[in-house]
Amino acid sequence: MAIDTTHNSANHVYLAFHFASDISSVSQLTRLKHLLADTFGEEEFSEIMVDLDLTKEVIFKVNVPMIMSPAIRREFFIKLLRVFNATSQFTPHFTQVNTPKR
Repeated sequence: MAIDTTHNSANHVYLAFHFASDISSVSQLTRLKHLLADTFGEEEFSEIMVDLDLTKEVIFKVNVPMIMSPAIRREFFIKLLRVFNATSQFTPHFTQVNTPKR
């Protein structure tokens, strides 16, 4: 069975993370980017918003493959679970991003 892993604008999730004020936000952001690259692949996520000064929040957009099988869906959610478990100190959660309408 062929699996279509192309992406469109509706095939992504937004993940938000909050850094503690008593740690180096820049080093934690670097660590987080490495984790996402190792987990999903460098081309499968992008940094949407970073506010290391005021809210100490960062939001990433993670591409979701156009899932054609239960195995691919399961693999994606296992990867999300690994990221959430590895970053529990950053209060990881799904979020929404308001984008302007065209």
